[in-house]
Amino acid sequence: MNDQCEELKEQVQRFLADGVTSRPTRDNGCLLQMPFRDSDGDPIRIAVYHMGDSIVFNDAGVIAGNLFTLGQHIQDTPAFKLLRNLEKAYGLKLDFDNGRVTLTVTKEEMYDALIDFSKVVLTMVTAIPHIRVEPHRLKPLGQRLKAKIKDQYKRANILDLVEHDYSLSGEIVESWPVDFHWWLRRNGNMEHVYVVAVDLDVTEALVKASRVTTLALDAKRLSYDKLRVVLDSHGENSNASIATSLMKKYSERLQYKVYDFGQEDERRTFINQSIDEITSELGESWRDFWRKQHALT
Repeated sequence: MNDQCEELKEQVQRFLADGVTSRPTRDNGCLLQMPFRDSDGDPIRIAVYHMGDSIVFNDAGVIAGNLFTLGQHIQDTPAFKLLRNLEKAYGLKLDFDNGRVTLTVTKEEMYDALIDFSKVVLTMVTAIPHIRVEPHRLKPLGQRLKAKIKDQYKRANILDLVEHDYSLSGEIVESWPVDFHWWLRRNGNMEHVYVVAVDLDVTEALVKASRVTTLALDAKRLSYDKLRVVLDSHGENSNASIATSLMKKYSERLQYKVYDFGQEDERRTFINQSIDEITSELGESWRDFWRKQHALT
């Protein structure tokens, strides 16, 4: 079994990252230590088992442990509701008898599913503490990048036509900080645009990636509303590339769009899209509304 666990570790490192370790479990499984950490800095571990033609992952009880520790294990608590949302989104099974969250997949799906499952565990163990935080203490994720976007908006003469420091209501978290907001009128609908800046070139890149996932799952928005995540992944943070790939991987499933501000083509696309929406006929009602708001203040 030790040889199988070592082989599994090497295969995981080929498509994920270095820093994965493995060891056999007493019940003929493998325990992988992933290159992700929870909000306390502890490594995330995932148990892997072969069950016939299927592969079963479980979280080694870490999610249940966090829920119980923070008093969020009752079904009507915010964190448990978040787990239910993740259950539906990723096809999880909540094994209440053993205190584990599991996912069963085919061998062909194994490596993509391992990324999915890692993301679920990372989201839960980093989001639960934030769910218990008062809304005014939830900090924006990219103050430095926000300043760069403001500079681009100023050059394009639209800085005064966007709403700054907006907040978006959630099902679980009362208020999520949003850096920029405006709306469009299209086909009789009011389409809201929410822009969230994320600095990945400093600290806690993976924690910030999980916060984005939690926001996307939790935020109250209509299907035609647009959530845009703008990230800056340049710098010394070794986890920035992993965090970037994780956010991009789940963007379609969780209905948000990712732009890398450090990539010129993506930065230009994001800025030009903002300009076109705000200055075009689609943004006329927003411009009128926002100018009246400024006049009142």
